[in-house]
Amino acid sequence: IAVYVDRTAFSQSQPRLVYRDRLRLGPMQFDGEVATDGGQFYRSRLAASRVDLEGSWRSLGAQTAARDQAAHAGVRVWRDVWVSGSWQRSARDLNRSEWRSLAVRVPLGRSFAVTLERTFLRSNRSTDVVWATGIAGRGGPITFYQRYQFGHADMPDAGSLSSFDRHQLQAMAAYTPGPRLNVTLQSATQWAPSSGPQHWLEMEARIRPARRTTLQIASPMPQSFDS
Repeated sequence: IAVYVDRTAFSQSQPRLVYRDRLRLGPMQFDGEVATDGGQFYRSRLAASRVDLEGSWRSLGAQTAARDQAAHAGVRVWRDVWVSGSWQRSARDLNRSEWRSLAVRVPLGRSFAVTLERTFLRSNRSTDVVWATGIAGRGGPITFYQRYQFGHADMPDAGSLSSFDRHQLQAMAAYTPGPRLNVTLQSATQWAPSSGPQHWLEMEARIRPARRTTLQIASPMPQSFDS
């Protein structure tokens, strides 16, 4: 059971009470979530030694005409080299979007791995093609992830077509000294020709005071750090 409180200046939503549960049957896992505002989320996953399959469906509540459907398939083709594909379709009122992605993950020793991705996104407003590369590593209680992506977008504008490139750099570092505490710092910077750099910085902490209880706190960092 969880309680979500939205304190942003652009939202007037009330606190939500959410019930979440999980069921495991061998390699199969089923997740479900129901919220007091009508939101629902269901997911099933099959995880085996050489295959990873997942499907999910989400509704954001009775007051928002929003639906998400997603599927993912991954295959271990050689040793720890994985090839995967993902698909997602979203609907937000009159806005529709479809997202497809192909990825290859190659390990570099026991502590590092490199991922190469290509993503296609089509919506009412634009068509995007994105290339990305990322590196993940672990050393003791510290885990980090660095990702750089660059892409090209085509946007119809009053009968004409405008095109531009954009770049994004993402970083994540997590500290897990034990099974009861995890602290994560995430940042992202995006560049586009139409505007200056945009920055995001967020810190999250997860505390497990008991075996079946988890306290999760997430907050954006002060504006002085986000510039």
